[in-house]
Amino acid sequence: MVSDVNLGAHANTCKSIIESIGDSLDVDIIDDSQFIGFSSIGYICIDSSYSLVCRPTTGLTDARSWRDGGRILDFGSLMVMAHGSNDFVYLDNPDSIGNIVAIRAKETSYGNGVEFYIPDYTQESYATAFVTGHFADLGYRFDTTYTAIRSIARATASGGGIWVNDTLGYGTPDWDAVEDSLITLIGE
Repeated sequence: MVSDVNLGAHANTCKSIIESIGDSLDVDIIDDSQFIGFSSIGYICIDSSYSLVCRPTTGLTDARSWRDGGRILDFGSLMVMAHGSNDFVYLDNPDSIGNIVAIRAKETSYGNGVEFYIPDYTQESYATAFVTGHFADLGYRFDTTYTAIRSIARATASGGGIWVNDTLGYGTPDWDAVEDSLITLIGE
């Protein structure tokens, strides 16, 4: 599911990026301007049985990451969200990595909430869709949880399993290494 306030070209581009990662991926776009509050996204995700949410727009905060991201995690789902802004600016909220996977693109916002850095994109929206696509593809092909995929992505990212700093997070995921680890742990 792509949850977006910018329907049209923006949401459709995110959908296309996600679906281009795996042949079996089929993405729904949800207009989140219809929601009364951010936490409604979590309820829609749970009620509609969406296991993965891409939210390529701004608005990530500590409260949302811990409360709403936790609600989604409790149901075995995961939200991947843009860190904050396409401007190169430090953001102190969120002040840590929480329950929502926060993505930073090249020369975009940075801060202690950054989990992964995707240098091939210059807009956080599209970097977020790219990461969501990899999570979705791996989740579809392997009998595992998104939490396990997230842990392996951290461990095999360019930071070597260590949170490097507020611009890189754990670094850039090595998706081939994530897949190899899943094959080793689970089998094909």
